[in-house]
Amino acid sequence: MGQFIGVDIHRKFLQVCVMDAEGVVSEELRLEMDEPKAIEQFFSRFAEGTPVVVEATCGWMWLADLLESVQDGPDRRARVGGPAAHQLPA
Repeated sequence: MGQFIGVDIHRKFLQVCVMDAEGVVSEELRLEMDEPKAIEQFFSRFAEGTPVVVEATCGWMWLADLLESVQDGPDRRARVGGPAAHQLPA
C-alpha cells in the first residue's frame, strides 16, 4: 500500500495527514468544512484503494458518503465498514 490518509474531524474543519507505509508524512493540512468542493477535490487526488482512517467519533458518516461520491466511473465505490475501515474506492 502506497499512502494512508488520517482524518481528525472537528466542527469547523478536518485536519488531514498523508503518510506512506513507513510513517513518513508527505502532507498535513486543514480543510475547512465550509468549503466542501475543496474537501472533495482533496480526496479525489488519491489512487483507488487508498486507505482513509478516521478518528473514532460520532459524525463520520457524512465523510463516508463523500468518499463514496468521489468516483471516476460506476465501479469506483468506497467500502464502508466503520470509521477505521474506510478506503477510497478500489
